[in-house]
Amino acid sequence: MKYLKTVLLIIILSSHLPAQKTLNGPEAVVYDAVHNRYLVVNAFSGTVVQVDEDGNQENFITGLTTPIGACIHNDLFYVTTNDPNNLCEYNLNGDLLRSIPLLESSSLASVCADDQGFL
Repeated sequence: MKYLKTVLLIIILSSHLPAQKTLNGPEAVVYDAVHNRYLVVNAFSGTVVQVDEDGNQENFITGLTTPIGACIHNDLFYVTTNDPNNLCEYNLNGDLLRSIPLLESSSLASVCADDQGFL
């Protein structure tokens, strides 16, 4: 819970800084413990932005279509997109490993993993 409060504070404060305009419609935030950073999914700009502990922001993934949900599981980053509805799997360096079309879904609001590794 402490991390969530911290990232929300970082997002609110840093979104008002003129030099950092990378947040645009943030929809989801996940903490990447491997790299000690937050990954913020921006629906309006189709990006994922990494935010370090000092609040520095940098584009991590670009070119997504309406990304909404995200989670990290087993050192893999998952993000859902709408139009088309896909579940995209990335390594923690931002390399796309696969994109899975979810043809029967109408809207993907979020993604999570259980203790057995099911998404």
